[in-house]
Amino acid sequence: MTPDEIRLMLMTAVVTIGLLSIIIGIRNRIIDNRKMLKVEINNKIILAQESMISDVKFQHMVLSIDILNVGKVPIFIYQPCIKLPKKIDGFDLFQVVNPNETTKFPLKLEQGQTYNKELSLRQFFYEFKGKVKPNKKVHFQITDTMGKVFKSKRRTFAELVKHIETEDMLNARK
Repeated sequence: MTPDEIRLMLMTAVVTIGLLSIIIGIRNRIIDNRKMLKVEINNKIILAQESMISDVKFQHMVLSIDILNVGKVPIFIYQPCIKLPKKIDGFDLFQVVNPNETTKFPLKLEQGQTYNKELSLRQFFYEFKGKVKPNKKVHFQITDTMGKVFKSKRRTFAELVKHIETEDMLNARK
């Protein structure tokens, strides 16, 4: 190999390494500034205590939608929605509405901040009973102000409402 060929190979290697470093740096910068939400669905029992000396009593069960900003930047979100497997009355997306809630949307979630939305399990059950087959999967989804959709894991309708019997049993004990 001549000295010119060696210089050319060395320059090519240096330019290639430089370009790869720039590309990796840009990729890492994009990943660091990415918006990410974690959306989870849980069943919760709501308990009530009338006074400090009275017993704690069962009140009702709820579906809890927990939304956590796991990204590195703040994100503005709209109200959570339920996504059904097929359309009902022309719609397959239903907003989770609570008339007592005072939260204004779009809601700003800072890095690490959580927003929790609770929906009556019984209300959810009666709203979609007979319209959604028990083996069909539904999920909750959140849309940010840029239009990006974040989804929870899909769960069957039967899995979500299986605790209705538990609520009935606990209500019978009152």
